[in-house]
Amino acid sequence: MSRILIRGGHVLSMDPAVGDHPAGDVLIEDGVITSVGPALHDVDAEIVDAAGMVVMPGLIDTHRHTWQGAFGQVAADWTLNEYFAGIIGRLSPRFTPDDVRAGTHFGALEALDTGVTTLFDWAHIMNTPDHADASIDALRAAGIRSVFGHGPPTSDPSWYYASDRRHPDDIRRIAAQAGGLLTVAMAARGPELSTIDATADDLRLARELGLRTSMHVGVGLLGAQRSISQLHERGLLGPDLIFLHASTSTDDELRMLADAGSSASVSPRVEMMMGHGFPATGRLLAAGVRPALSVDVTAGVPGDLFGEMRAAIEAERLRRYDQLLQRGEQPDAVPLTTRQAVEFATIDGARSLGLDDRIGSLTPGKQADVILIRTGRVRDAAAAVAFAAAGDVDTVLVGGEFRKRHGVSAGIRAAAQRAEESRERIELAGPADEETATWNQALSHHPYVTVGATSVADVQAAVRFAARYDKSVAVLATGHGALTSADGSVLINVRRMDQITIDARARTATVGAGVEMQSLIDAAAKEGLAPIAGSSPNVGVVGFTLGGGLSPFLGRAHGFASDHVRRAEIVTPDGEVRQIDADTEPDLFWAIRGGKGNFGVVTSLTVDLLPITRLYGGGLFYPGEHAAAVVEAYRALIAEAPEELTASIAFLRLPPAPFVPEPLRARFTVHVRIAYLGTAEDGARLITPLREVAPLLIDSVDEMPFSAVAAIHADPVDPLPAYEVSAELADFPAEAAEALLAVAGPESGTEVLMVEIRQLGGALAREPRVPSAVEHRTGGFQMFVAAVGAPGMAEDFRPALRTVSDALAPWATGKTQINFLSAYDVTTADITKAYGETGFDRLRHVKTKWDPRNLFRINHNIPPYA
Repeated sequence: MSRILIRGGHVLSMDPAVGDHPAGDVLIEDGVITSVGPALHDVDAEIVDAAGMVVMPGLIDTHRHTWQGAFGQVAADWTLNEYFAGIIGRLSPRFTPDDVRAGTHFGALEALDTGVTTLFDWAHIMNTPDHADASIDALRAAGIRSVFGHGPPTSDPSWYYASDRRHPDDIRRIAAQAGGLLTVAMAARGPELSTIDATADDLRLARELGLRTSMHVGVGLLGAQRSISQLHERGLLGPDLIFLHASTSTDDELRMLADAGSSASVSPRVEMMMGHGFPATGRLLAAGVRPALSVDVTAGVPGDLFGEMRAAIEAERLRRYDQLLQRGEQPDAVPLTTRQAVEFATIDGARSLGLDDRIGSLTPGKQADVILIRTGRVRDAAAAVAFAAAGDVDTVLVGGEFRKRHGVSAGIRAAAQRAEESRERIELAGPADEETATWNQALSHHPYVTVGATSVADVQAAVRFAARYDKSVAVLATGHGALTSADGSVLINVRRMDQITIDARARTATVGAGVEMQSLIDAAAKEGLAPIAGSSPNVGVVGFTLGGGLSPFLGRAHGFASDHVRRAEIVTPDGEVRQIDADTEPDLFWAIRGGKGNFGVVTSLTVDLLPITRLYGGGLFYPGEHAAAVVEAYRALIAEAPEELTASIAFLRLPPAPFVPEPLRARFTVHVRIAYLGTAEDGARLITPLREVAPLLIDSVDEMPFSAVAAIHADPVDPLPAYEVSAELADFPAEAAEALLAVAGPESGTEVLMVEIRQLGGALAREPRVPSAVEHRTGGFQMFVAAVGAPGMAEDFRPALRTVSDALAPWATGKTQINFLSAYDVTTADITKAYGETGFDRLRHVKTKWDPRNLFRINHNIPPYA
């Protein structure tokens, strides 16, 4: 029999029946606590001298994303949204199973080193089954008692925000791996990060497998969804649920948890630092729920529970004292004691995990999860613990086995080194990823070689290399138009070629291949000028212009962006640099303005600027149930619209994400976009019927500087996986409106995120002074349909997208705008729709002259004649 006697410490048992002993002993036999009390003499055991220390049960962390263990301090100055973008969005897709193993192993050892003997590993990095196995391997290797919370992937955005996907079925396999120090649970997204129907199915699965379930609720503005209320109404609450944070959950909801016997865990430091909301500690107690404590994100806060105890105490005292002082009352009682905080970190944590029969107190018969904290003379044991630091932990035992002794944790240095190597690999993978990363994440590039061009000479070298080795050439600026994979190609990233030269006297701008639209808008605005701009602020100017450049602000008054190109610099497939315009290489100049990247790398463009500094514009957002009335009011407006006015209408189904304005989250809305170059008074008069036709959720239409035009459409600026179809419409009569409402209106149940009808006509219908390959100019409207999911979902969304486009087919011209060709438009017949037979034939002849080998084919390809 193995015996350990911890002798002469201040025993803080956390069990009222056992009590505390200022000079007490703890006897451990075969990993189990068998006796606690003063002066347990005459025992044949290994003696651990605990003089000057508090002896207590190991701390219990009920919510930690342990896989992020290698990224300490990274998120110290991040908000919650920045954490989602940085760790979840940017870094997590790069984690291999080995990275998960390294981060989790170090994270678990770091927890042990600070006195945490049990943790709930909330592992939302289950990108593959191998990632799950790596997590479990690391927890077992660390020797920590753990509840492995099997979560969703982070590499796939379709799992989050109004996602209807169900929990990964691999949890069935993982559930069978429980045993020893490891328990399995479900780390569920819950209604705030999925849907109530998906959550209901996830809970059914967890309960079928006999697993506890943990989920985030009341997290910042997401709490407005009232997730606990939704679960209560469905009868889904129960004692097997652990709710994390609840910072913005209502008091009524917290009482629902108490009535159902559910548990809660607060993470005070992260909640206050990242913007979740004020810790719910005191409100939970008032509702009858004893909260547990958790660190949550070690990338943002230190990995010890001592800081969480203090933060819980400080935050709750501040909250309560401030309420009293605001009422003119002096606080005369402490609302939260240090003893309560220690209970949260021990026995209450054990209860929340369903492990209080095994751990959480120094009770004979329980597992010997014990820690010794150097405190010196103890006056108040609970205060000594709450005021301790991670470095004060002298000894840690889990199940009677030493994990730390005399202040030294076995294996932590080697684990830290492996974690640091993993971190460096992940971070160093960033630049290479960023060279190939596209704004539209629906596809990824895996080129033969990537060239980060900083000059025209770099572009020439890359093109000549491709020609020499017979490799296709792909060009990447922002990746908005990345619709064809560049696998095996020479990929030239031109984003560093971002020079802008404004000639105010000539009213022109010369822009490099990597310039984004907002940068040009801002530079021109300083001279009282404006370019022909698209709806997205971070689309590339050159790519937008070479695809025609349909502006929803200036197009009807001034034509396409391609109509305003003065000259171009291009590296042709032979590697030569050429300056071309209407007089020099006129056929090539004609072809690139509409033919996009089929003829070489356009390294700069000189374009006209217009003397425009302001406009009357913005958005009108309506509840979706008024869609029919709004569509009719929109049709009435455009029937008499002057060329100075461009209006489009969109049906939106936006997710309940923090970046979406609150009135638009998780609901069907209608968005009318207005851009008017006349006076504000005339503009207000024109749209008065629209303002009066239905209640408005948001009305942002007003006088605005041209530099703010991106706010009119409010296109997303962060990368996402988008799937699109489009069609040019001859007209948009009442019958077309009815067809649109039937397939995309409030009762349609469509999966698409957006359907837009954009007004054309005006100057867009007129031939430019210098002809170009943009020859479709007679359409009345452009229809655009988009869905957002995860990479590789093109076929999943095709039926929903086609349902909308097919419904409007009777009014389609059979043509489309060049920049609206999508990843579905891959055949020669599809591409011909953008040019017509005559125009496409001419483009092929130009292609045959300049690129007979078709090196530039990673695009909507215009093939040369054989």
